[in-house]
Amino acid sequence: MTKLGPFTLTAALLLAACGGAPAKQAPITTSTTIPSTTTTTTPTTLLQTTTTIRDLTWISYLTGWAIGTVACPSGSCGTIFSTTNGGKSWSQATSPAPVNSYTHIRFANSSDGYIWGVGANQLYVTTDGGTTWTKQTAPWIIDLEPIAGTVFRMITVGLPGPAELQVSSPGSPSWTTTALGANSGFFGAQIMAANPKNIYIAFPGHTAGGSSNAHTVFARSDGGGASTWVNFNDPCGGTGSAEQDAAVYAAGPGSAFGVICYARQGFTPASLRLSQFAGNSFSPPIKLPPLPPGNLSLALPAPGTVVIADSNPSGPSAVYTSVDGGATWKNTLTFDGPAINGSDPTPWLGFEDTETGRVEFGNTNQIWTTSDGGTTWTSTPVP
Repeated sequence: MTKLGPFTLTAALLLAACGGAPAKQAPITTSTTIPSTTTTTTPTTLLQTTTTIRDLTWISYLTGWAIGTVACPSGSCGTIFSTTNGGKSWSQATSPAPVNSYTHIRFANSSDGYIWGVGANQLYVTTDGGTTWTKQTAPWIIDLEPIAGTVFRMITVGLPGPAELQVSSPGSPSWTTTALGANSGFFGAQIMAANPKNIYIAFPGHTAGGSSNAHTVFARSDGGGASTWVNFNDPCGGTGSAEQDAAVYAAGPGSAFGVICYARQGFTPASLRLSQFAGNSFSPPIKLPPLPPGNLSLALPAPGTVVIADSNPSGPSAVYTSVDGGATWKNTLTFDGPAINGSDPTPWLGFEDTETGRVEFGNTNQIWTTSDGGTTWTSTPVP
């Protein structure tokens, strides 16, 4: 299971704006199929030292992979580790060289996986569980998520766009572009799903465009092949000094969807809004726990359960859990780890089922696991 794949419930920091009623888009239509030119690299086992984790991916509560960087004679080297026992132990996997510039990893199943970085032609694919990797010619990948036997990726041919949605079978070198209805101004995207029936793509827009048209989320709620994507603007709302933008998103069980709202001008506290109707309507603002400045990730692992991870470069990073829909919060994990050159990475937070989840703060080799829905956490290092 991946960070945002089937029943992995999480969100990365995005900027978004204010809401409105859902508006139906045209059904998806296939426009073109893009075969990828491939060149196979010689796999290289890289130097093993203490790893700084950049990304995680899980296909079950037992089997997962981590990608990170390590110190080596040439500077910073990339490395991949895998586990088949839920993270109790990790083995160094074969990595394509060079992998140090690749910061994202996703596996669709035990055989088919992807790593990619920033820019065009930065995609490697494996079809044998990571034993060998093949470089694929690819556009600039904004996000990529395997969901229930289909791999979705958002790509762009420039900044701030246009952005396009492409789909593929796991491990295939061919990608099909589908019509989404997105405009050409999008320069980021986050694909997420808690189940194959409800899939979401959240887009940050340019905040200078105004809250009424800057950001949007597309939802597909039928899980079928020929599907209709419906878009809704974020629910944060407000005007003037009270204006808020959607900053963090997460998909949950059934039709649950959550958004953390940040004040655009910093005058009002951040808040949480929850939907049980795939974004068609949202709750009033829910007060968040007293979070220090930092990047947040959000998870909705079970009905009524909300988990927030906060990565703080100037103090302890933390996890807060609510089991009553945000009415009360408990600080369930505190980690006073080092920041990377003063950076503030977004935490990786995901759940493989209603009870089993992971978090890492992007600045250490530690992965924390919960087996009780975020109430308690145990730490395991990646070598």
